Amino acid sequence: MQLIYTKKTNCLSSILIERHLNEIGVLYEQGSSLAKISNKLSIEYQALKKLFKDNNIKVRKGYDYSRKYNLNENFFDKIDSEEKAYMLGFIYADGNNLFKINRISIQLAKKDEDILIKFSKLLYNENIVKYTSKKNSKGNVFNYAYLNLFSRHE
Repeated sequence: MQLIYTKKTNCLSSILIERHLNEIGVLYEQGSSLAKISNKLSIEYQALKKLFKDNNIKVRKGYDYSRKYNLNENFFDKIDSEEKAYMLGFIYADGNNLFKINRISIQLAKKDEDILIKFSKLLYNENIVKYTSKKNSKGNVFNYAYLNLFSRHE
């Protein structure tokens, strides 16, 4: 990412931005947030934000930084296949939505993991199904497969 900076003042942030201009672009492209870049290079956050605004670069939202996998957020925008309708119904029936952290989670018995693997491959283009086990009050262990979808897409 090529950033252009026109020095406007002799304040410390301006001097540091000018000195670290290439590094700022590289760090941002590698996924660092403006807050992390600000801390690492000791540059005021607002000065970095203005630099990106002046370069017409939209700053990523905070929830984008925590994403590890590339989710197809537009998958359910148009329900145009039986497969999408089935998946959406499945999520409504067996999924849960935690609005606070923008997460939909589907947890099934491990023996039904093939359903989640199929969902994962359609939504992420890879298998990211995770596994856990829980003990009930009688000491019986149950093995589960789960798939989490993190998104603020509406």
